[in-house]
Amino acid sequence: MSGFVPNREKSIWSPSYSLKWLGFIWDLRKCVLQIPESKILDLQECIGIALSNPCKVKIRTFAKICGKVISLTPAIGNVTQIMTRATFAVINERDDWDQCMDINFNSDLIFELMFWKNNVQLLRPVSLLPKANEVSIFSDASDVGAGGFIQNSTHVMYKSWTNLEKVRSSTWREVKAIELCLVSFAHLVCNSSVVVYTDNQNAVSVIEKGSKILKLQNLTLSIFHTCIVNCISINVKWIPREENEKADYLSRIVDIDDWGTSDDFFEFVDNLWGPHSIDRFANMVNRKLLRFNFLYWNPGSESIDSFTCNWHDENNWLVPPVTLAAKVINHLIKCRAVGTLIVPKWSSSPFWPLLFEEGLQYKPYVEDVFECFEANRIFVAGHNVNSIFAEGDFKGTVLAVRLNALDM
Repeated sequence: MSGFVPNREKSIWSPSYSLKWLGFIWDLRKCVLQIPESKILDLQECIGIALSNPCKVKIRTFAKICGKVISLTPAIGNVTQIMTRATFAVINERDDWDQCMDINFNSDLIFELMFWKNNVQLLRPVSLLPKANEVSIFSDASDVGAGGFIQNSTHVMYKSWTNLEKVRSSTWREVKAIELCLVSFAHLVCNSSVVVYTDNQNAVSVIEKGSKILKLQNLTLSIFHTCIVNCISINVKWIPREENEKADYLSRIVDIDDWGTSDDFFEFVDNLWGPHSIDRFANMVNRKLLRFNFLYWNPGSESIDSFTCNWHDENNWLVPPVTLAAKVINHLIKCRAVGTLIVPKWSSSPFWPLLFEEGLQYKPYVEDVFECFEANRIFVAGHNVNSIFAEGDFKGTVLAVRLNALDM
């Protein structure tokens, strides 16, 4: 022990689960670093000084605020970098440290200052150790769409890119794919530690640090907001492409049944037989109602595979792939439900005998049918422009069938 002299006044000789050290409160029961109240008040006071006279704020004041925020990184994670982008941009454009500026017209800067002033004490500290309920999500993006899945589960996310999204940068598409995964899976991974795996290194950097490119920064803020609302701790990691083959495959799916009905047609039928409560065969782009089902998880989708749901007690809007029309009718009868089915008038199709008796008499559960002769005003193309229902190629008659199997 030669040369080692303990400072008795600063030493704690009894075991403790909590102590203040290196500017943080080490809470070993929760395995987190807590921010001392004095640090929070100091930061809020500094921001208050800047906002009290927004017409004349010194660059030195912004630097002081950023320094105080960045010092909190060990406790609350990389949000300190994401939510100081606009402030650092102002600092980097300075001519002099004592230069003053008017921040009234810099909405991004004011947003960041208000965020830290109002939320610094509300941010959840990051865990010092991996959580036992850690969830792994794999994500990828191609020129066709975005795909992702939760490891060791059957939960899959897929979205086709719109024409506008297709021309975005590869980094934007990769970050967007991660955002879509988190929003789609949020109800499944809430209150968890999530590791997102991607094969794009730029995406990792953007989510960890934010970006000076507005579109990328907005995606980063959306991801951060999703994590805060759902109590998700996120860690993004890069993996080689060959270890991300499943997500890559999902991102390249082509939805051959990506088509829907026009808003005007839906409104007309909804006024006739509505209000409908849920769209059973839709995605986040072509849905007609807030509640919808899709084959894969999408942001906002209530569930996947509508045939696993009970349709009873709902007024179902049913615009399925034609190949599933017979299955739709049988499932509605099984659930003793009501709904409106939109199908082409194809008398040779398997669903036809389920709707009509010989002589075109209605089945007992068919309440009403009306024929629509202007298909080009009914069907709307999705991302599969080769679909028979795309771009006005379909010239046949369309049936709107009102089904009621409540008494079956």
